[in-house]
Amino acid sequence: MSDRMEIGEVARRTGLSLRALRHYEQCGIVAPLRTTGQRRVYRADDLARLNAATALKRLGFPLKDIAAMLARGPLDLGPLIATRIATLEAQAAELATSRALLLSVRGRIDRGEQIDIVTLCALIRTGEEPVNAADMATIAARYLDLKDRENFAESWAALPAGFDQAAYAQAWRDLGARIEAALPLDARSAEAQGFVDAWMTLLQPFARTASPQVFAGVARMYDEMDQWGDTVDPGFSKQVWDFIKLAAAARMTGEVK
Repeated sequence: MSDRMEIGEVARRTGLSLRALRHYEQCGIVAPLRTTGQRRVYRADDLARLNAATALKRLGFPLKDIAAMLARGPLDLGPLIATRIATLEAQAAELATSRALLLSVRGRIDRGEQIDIVTLCALIRTGEEPVNAADMATIAARYLDLKDRENFAESWAALPAGFDQAAYAQAWRDLGARIEAALPLDARSAEAQGFVDAWMTLLQPFARTASPQVFAGVARMYDEMDQWGDTVDPGFSKQVWDFIKLAAAARMTGEVK
């Protein structure tokens, strides 16, 4: 069997359209030979490169990156895959953030609130002010599976009409600052237990709807908040979080003063 194929045969073997094959050529993935009549002639290695490019494209790699990857010969797939996973996780985080906002807005509309485009834009800006929402969603994806992230988004959607997200974020910052200023503090003391009460009060909007699995995942997330980097500020430090866990544990075991 000849290893020379015209474009129609390559299209049949790869499942790519003639237009797509020409586009792959423009991107530098293949460079078919030309007959004296300028008809494209593909070789076996062109077919292999096209099949590899199609597979990589299904994984989300851009064609320009695929062309560069195939031009370098044997590939070290580990770093390439790690980079692509990071990119996909960032994109998934952005989609999750957008979905959570849309669920929240839909819930408010369903409850009869009038939301126009100006209000929607304001809600988007407000949602971006306290923390970098996309970065926070990327972090949450490490600890919550898709079902739990959806449950968390539904908790936001269930908040009452007129819920002030900016004020809510500021309340967390204020509480975090008060606790920070009081440390070191005996976790069993009345003052410490007052901070636990304030913390639990702030959690109430979500405690009514978020599942135990969501709370467990969020707890694991904050246990490792010193590994997040500098792009996300939840409003309180790891020191504050560790103290609240200690004070809450003292309450559960009856060791309060």
